[in-house]
Amino acid sequence: MAGALPGQQATPVHNTGVATPPVPGRAYAGVGSRATPAGFCHLMERFGSELARRGWTLRSGGAVGADSAFEKGAREAGGGCEIYLPWPGYNEHAESRLVEASPEAYDVMAQIHPVFARLPKSSRRLHARNAHQILGADLRSPVEMVVCWTPGARGRGGTGSAIRLARSRDIPVHDIADIAARRFMGELLGLEVEPPQGGGADEGQLALPL
Repeated sequence: MAGALPGQQATPVHNTGVATPPVPGRAYAGVGSRATPAGFCHLMERFGSELARRGWTLRSGGAVGADSAFEKGAREAGGGCEIYLPWPGYNEHAESRLVEASPEAYDVMAQIHPVFARLPKSSRRLHARNAHQILGADLRSPVEMVVCWTPGARGRGGTGSAIRLARSRDIPVHDIADIAARRFMGELLGLEVEPPQGGGADEGQLALPL
């Protein structure tokens, strides 16, 4: 188990799993659809690496697609990662910040999702962990921004609840399916990002200089 930094305590897990200590510094949420196209996943890896080099900590959820792409880039650059899982062993993750959302996280998301109480248990657990991605393990340490991909930049699907929570707290959301958001992130990190080749931003055809 990773040891806590001086003056910090590793957050206890609610069941089996490994708790990692909080990472000091600036944090962002790198999340998105499990069906994020390969070109955008590659871009997320680049964003994750560059943000890590600049001292940003990634908060994500360990899912395939966008989550894994951000995490891969961040870890390859030696960056800090806080991974919040909905249950132990999710997507074969052996280490995480939390392996189950806190009861308070369920209360938070019940105010965000219009039919939260009627969702299956597994769906509620997934949405509840989104609260920690945005607000931290203590739900009182919000990220400074959210970087994500959703189809057509419409903010739907499981990522939609994280986006709505962020916006309810006035946290900037940069959905890179939208070309303006993609260019903003490229300028922020000094990376060249070309628009998709033909068609809409949600088609996943991204031209990237290698």
